[in-house]
Amino acid sequence: MTTQGARASITVHLQVRLDEIDIMGIVHSSNYLKYMEHARAKLLEQQGVDLMAWVKKGIRAVLASDTLHYRHPATYGDTLAISCQVEEIGHTSARLGYGIVELRTGKEILEATTTVVAIDPSGKPIPIPQEIREVLSHSV
Repeated sequence: MTTQGARASITVHLQVRLDEIDIMGIVHSSNYLKYMEHARAKLLEQQGVDLMAWVKKGIRAVLASDTLHYRHPATYGDTLAISCQVEEIGHTSARLGYGIVELRTGKEILEATTTVVAIDPSGKPIPIPQEIREVLSHSV
């Protein structure tokens, strides 16, 4: 069963640090995945999901795929608004959408999606627990 139109979402703000830029003076592409992971973790935290409690129960979530579309480079000192929204919840996976905007200029930096899969300790996909499915399927 797939839940369409799930709307749990959050926006977090981060300032680009010096160690996140490359020799070209722009944010290195690998850092966008970290920004997205931060927003994803904050979304779950906001919804009352204790990731470490689920890990202790033998349930983990792994990134199965990501697609990033770069629109404009971010640079040192920029304040970024990173939004994360649940787009779809499947049986064992969830797709999340992201947008990153530079606050001062309003420029769109990036749009992206990730797919996260629930797995057991052996790495086998398992159903997303009903408790998590319910909190992610509701608007905030």
